[in-house]
Amino acid sequence: MYGGMPRQTPASFLFDKSGEVSHFRYFSNLMTARAITEALIEPATPTDFLAIGPLSWAGEDSGGLRGAAPASDPSKPALLILPGILGSNLKVGDERVWLSWRIVNGLDRLEYSSEPKSVAIEPDGPIGLSYDKLIRFFGATHSVTPFAFDWRIPIEREAARLAAAITEALDARVQTRQPVRIIAHSMGGLVVRAMQIFAPDVWQRFVDAEGARILMLGTPNGGSWAPMQVLSGDDTFGNTLSAVGSLFDGGKSRKIMALMPGFLQLQAGLLDPSRKLDTEEGWQALATKDMESVEAASVWHSLDAQKRICEWGCHRTRCWQLPRHCA
Repeated sequence: MYGGMPRQTPASFLFDKSGEVSHFRYFSNLMTARAITEALIEPATPTDFLAIGPLSWAGEDSGGLRGAAPASDPSKPALLILPGILGSNLKVGDERVWLSWRIVNGLDRLEYSSEPKSVAIEPDGPIGLSYDKLIRFFGATHSVTPFAFDWRIPIEREAARLAAAITEALDARVQTRQPVRIIAHSMGGLVVRAMQIFAPDVWQRFVDAEGARILMLGTPNGGSWAPMQVLSGDDTFGNTLSAVGSLFDGGKSRKIMALMPGFLQLQAGLLDPSRKLDTEEGWQALATKDMESVEAASVWHSLDAQKRICEWGCHRTRCWQLPRHCA
């Protein structure tokens, strides 16, 4: 949709997502009709149109803007933008599996395995609805690199990849002495903190540059109870994910989520010896107690199918965790 003949100036597009949008109403929908008219008669690009990003033009992204802010201009400060938990799209080969309609009854495609697969799951850019406006805004003053990451895998692995991206940005600015800056939302802030620990030489080089900044937006530096809420079925979003990801089998979805080390590393109190949340036994004890409460509260919860709805997701091996000074 974004391709066509080469232009002398950057190609642009208009994305109308109002309630009046229809493939068969281009000329009766006021906004699109006006845009078509202005595109034909105005000498300059209409103000509502946006430049098509190179990745969208190349057919690698459907968002229109992706890649619109080049990351290769060393005359500007570099800005890496890290999404939050679940905020990075994921793909298998060329097929996006998160966030995508393919997740319907397909959450098992995101199942984590420490064994290498023939076709690996890879980050596929931040979720546009949440981050495209932020990327576009800072593109006016910075060379922006959206740093999507795989939120399923151990945080320290993505921290190593972040260190490589920061090194590349710093190397490109040796002559211009422009700084590298970071905006990290939610879990993205933990990836940055892990980079400080696992790549201390890169961290020191980063902070030594005049003008370096890190802005954390809602980073759960003290941990989050969201993993337990999702794995226990007490979280609204988690229940929706469970219902859609494995139709009629929410317990299966929660078990898949329980095997994602990056997700579990967010858990608050993970290293508290009194809670034993770093062991399978600690989680299973809480799950058993919760099920006993359900059964005691209602005699109707006796069938296996009914019990599965209330089952927790518990990991089957020792919980993955960051070093104590990072948690």
